Amino acid sequence: MTQYTYRIMTIAAAAILASAVSVSVVQAQTTTYPSWTNPNAPQSTTANKPNEELVDELNKLISQAERDRAASPQFLRDLRDLARRYDNPWRVSLLKDDFSDGDFTQNPVWKVTKGQYRIERNFGLRGFFDSTSTSTNSSSGGSQKADPAAQLLGAILNQALGGGQSGGSSQSPQNTSLPVAAIHTAKNITNAFSINLELTSWKNEGFLEIGPYQGGNREAGYRLRYHTGKNPSFELLRVSSRGSGIIDTHNAAISLEDKKTHAISWTRDQFGEMRISVDGKQIMKSTDQSFRNAFDGFAVNNHGGDYIISRIIIDGAK
Repeated sequence: MTQYTYRIMTIAAAAILASAVSVSVVQAQTTTYPSWTNPNAPQSTTANKPNEELVDELNKLISQAERDRAASPQFLRDLRDLARRYDNPWRVSLLKDDFSDGDFTQNPVWKVTKGQYRIERNFGLRGFFDSTSTSTNSSSGGSQKADPAAQLLGAILNQALGGGQSGGSSQSPQNTSLPVAAIHTAKNITNAFSINLELTSWKNEGFLEIGPYQGGNREAGYRLRYHTGKNPSFELLRVSSRGSGIIDTHNAAISLEDKKTHAISWTRDQFGEMRISVDGKQIMKSTDQSFRNAFDGFAVNNHGGDYIISRIIIDGAK
């Protein structure tokens, strides 16, 4: 057994033991009259720090052992999976907004670039369109009618150029005739992130895109797309200057159009592994390392639908 392997196994055992002991202590402290705790008191996070430090040290040793090839690759992969079970890499609060102040123009600042947005009291942030709006806004502010010949030529050129996508993944089809309501907030978001969003969907039309972006034009980054009443219901995409590509899809229908609040969770760890959950149920798990730098903000694009975002929380890594 090498020195690396011994140290790694020791720290892994310590991390697991610390977690097990904390659970057993809580279970053992059952009394007839439990001690009273003030529900309004601020919650302490110091109890998690010892475990987090152990997991951090374990991850560092695993990374060093991988670089030095000091242990079996399969053994290191198993240890990496074990560390992930006890790790929470998203420990830094980056953005919290429930829109309860009735103002999305400050603290944090959201900027509308297409369509219109307003705060619906007791609901949240809602995007909507002018009654005369029939197409995606253009730079000139007018509507554009698609030319079939131009569309055919564009498709031929796109195919000849390989689709303009990274990784050779297929292009995600979308209806460009839908009106768009776009809003974003400029906020530094670490490469590893956790996004928790609560929303309601009120109309069985359109699709919603959310995701972190890079660059001032907001055209690069990851996008999670929900197709209202369609199959696949969710798509995870990468978008760059070379085009967009599908990373993963959920090939089953999910309908959120019951006017009830639904929770969407999206995490990305330091190794590029992303997990998507809807109402606590995981629907996608994929790894993509196309973007290695931090993101510059978070964008919401409503394409012809009727969605109200009631809460958004983004946490990042140190």
